[in-house]
Amino acid sequence: MTAVDRRRFLTGSLLGLGAAGVGAGTGVALEEHGSPAMPSPAEQSRAVLARSLADRVPFDGPHQAGILGPAAAQATFVALDSIAPNRALLFEGLQALSTEARLLTQGDTVGEQEVDDPAPDSGTLGAVDAPDLGTVTIAFGASLFDGRYDLASQRPRQLTQMPSFPNDAIDPTRAGGDILVQITAGQRDTVVHTLRELMRAVAGKLVARW
Repeated sequence: MTAVDRRRFLTGSLLGLGAAGVGAGTGVALEEHGSPAMPSPAEQSRAVLARSLADRVPFDGPHQAGILGPAAAQATFVALDSIAPNRALLFEGLQALSTEARLLTQGDTVGEQEVDDPAPDSGTLGAVDAPDLGTVTIAFGASLFDGRYDLASQRPRQLTQMPSFPNDAIDPTRAGGDILVQITAGQRDTVVHTLRELMRAVAGKLVARW
């Protein structure tokens, strides 16, 4: 190879390398400043969860939520007994139960408080109580219409104590109840948090039977 040929070869090689370098740099620049990179699977999962947590079932309507509709992923049933000494306090407890259920199922921001104030809630869900397709359904047992609150005349005619069946071995402490509450949601944490907050709202008026 002559000196002229060698010079042309080296010059062409350097120009080629320079072009390649420019192309690589352009690719890096496009990656850094062009279209955003795709989110990771973990980020996509968090986005899907955030959207599902924001879904809500209306609390008010022609009938209670949680009766019709798709089956929920998570559910808990709790029976309550009334310990209210009179009808006025019973009604206060029922109103507190319904009001708190509406707030929790529609989504609510946990309020700020002073350092020495008691916590506003259990803290299970953090700063925001997401709706998470939550429902709270409230039903009355026949025992609520006994002589304690003068409600016998208000009892629906077909609401009676369930009779015993052959081969029953029912523990009376784990059956019955004045009020039955069904709690459903998409996540278990939401159900547990809802139960805790409902029980705080009715403290001194209603207690868990089972």
